Amino acid sequence: MSTAIYPGSFDPVTYGHLDIIKRSSRMFDQVVIGVLINKSKKPLFSAEERVNMIAEVTKDLENVSVVAFDGLLVEFAKQMKANIVVRGLRAISDFEYELQIAQTNHALEPDVDTMFLTTNVQYSYVSSTTVREIASFGGDISDFVPAYVKNKVEEKFKYNIAMPAPTFYSQFSSEISVNKILNGFIKIGFDDVFEVARGAEYVSAATRQILAEGKCKKPVISSACPVIMRLICLRF
Repeated sequence: MSTAIYPGSFDPVTYGHLDIIKRSSRMFDQVVIGVLINKSKKPLFSAEERVNMIAEVTKDLENVSVVAFDGLLVEFAKQMKANIVVRGLRAISDFEYELQIAQTNHALEPDVDTMFLTTNVQYSYVSSTTVREIASFGGDISDFVPAYVKNKVEEKFKYNIAMPAPTFYSQFSSEISVNKILNGFIKIGFDDVFEVARGAEYVSAATRQILAEGKCKKPVISSACPVIMRLICLRF
């Protein structure tokens, strides 16, 4: 019985990934989707969430399973009794990187080979990073991911917190992590919406004051943050 592994972060899984998964499932008896747990990065979705999403959108593929893993890919391949690693190529730039990884894996474990599949041209520009970026600014990602995944991604970026201005100000009375509102929208009691862009660690005192007093008339760049924060204020 032939078994192949298709590894990746899948944060989130896209139509491009699904294209590779479906094609692989027709080539091998068993395909194991290996969801990488990279402890050096902070993914949008936990490993468990990614596994569950992929399992949901591949549930009609009987010979496909989903497993989270960390450590060396070749060790995971041996655990799964797989001797083929499937990788998708979107462009020539992908090939140079993937070739080095494939050669390294083969040096570590000669019984493990890598098979490259060129991505369907329809999805050649789609990546998980692109999906996250578009979703973080409220864009439509329905052309890039299945409806189930789309809903999960949008849930991650939506923070609808209704509260009057004084309570809203008290929320920022100390330096709190922007992770709670990063990439999302917060709706306050008087129906004004603002967006905190990527990259900020904390909301500065100056920005909190502007928000509390309702003085924002145009986009504000807050250089008081450890990382420059772009704040887009609407209808103040």
